[in-house]
Amino acid sequence: MKTLFISFSIFLLVLQLNAQSNIQQAATATAGKLAVTFSTNAGSSNGTAMAMSIYITDSSRKLVNTLLYRTSNGDSSAKDMSTWWTAIGSAWNVSKTLITTDAITGATRGSGMYYTNQVVYWGNNYNVSNVVDGTYTVNFECVNYSGVSRRYYSGTFVKGPNASASTVTASLGFSGISIAWSPVNTGIEDVEFSKLYNVYPNPAITSIYASGNNIKQVQICSLIGKILLTSKEQNINLSSLTKGFYLAVIYTEVGMVVKKFEKL
Repeated sequence: MKTLFISFSIFLLVLQLNAQSNIQQAATATAGKLAVTFSTNAGSSNGTAMAMSIYITDSSRKLVNTLLYRTSNGDSSAKDMSTWWTAIGSAWNVSKTLITTDAITGATRGSGMYYTNQVVYWGNNYNVSNVVDGTYTVNFECVNYSGVSRRYYSGTFVKGPNASASTVTASLGFSGISIAWSPVNTGIEDVEFSKLYNVYPNPAITSIYASGNNIKQVQICSLIGKILLTSKEQNINLSSLTKGFYLAVIYTEVGMVVKKFEKL
């Protein structure tokens, strides 16, 4: 009987340790940054009065973060974004406004509702290490004043210790969508990883070439982090830039590398 009691106690201890281990695994939350690149366009059935939203949801479709919300024509258009409206409920103010929740925008917005190679970030001024790792969805939704031209697109990424990137095919309302999660890189291994990538020539006159394997995207930024150019190609034309120092942010399948260079 005593042996049975000891065995049962050991069994309970093992269950308790396994439960604690599972809780710790479930609570894993990696620090990092999500970069969402997109452009907007009107199309034939989308007027200039357009509401739009870009937001993150978890596997249960629960709202995690609103990266961008904008409407140029009033309350009804925001409510016509039915997927977004379901996620936020009626607690939000849907009047004409621009909201970037814990996100920093990159490129300059053009006239009206239109953006070209705009980038919004999740993790620039928000501690994403408080959000548990897992698969998340980035939702893109827009609608005109009547709701008849509603368009909805989505793409997923895996928040975790490894880089995760995806593209979303879209035409009306949105285009040029890419999603890139980059975990925080620290330690000697990351220094060695950085050596695998470079940009040349440096200094450069008309263009630079980003060297390295499995490069998904290259962004050219100012020294304060403003995105000036975004390219899917490894050869980047710099003719639109003035003389000075810039940062080349190289997104790969396994991480992100930043290189400083000079434009002559």
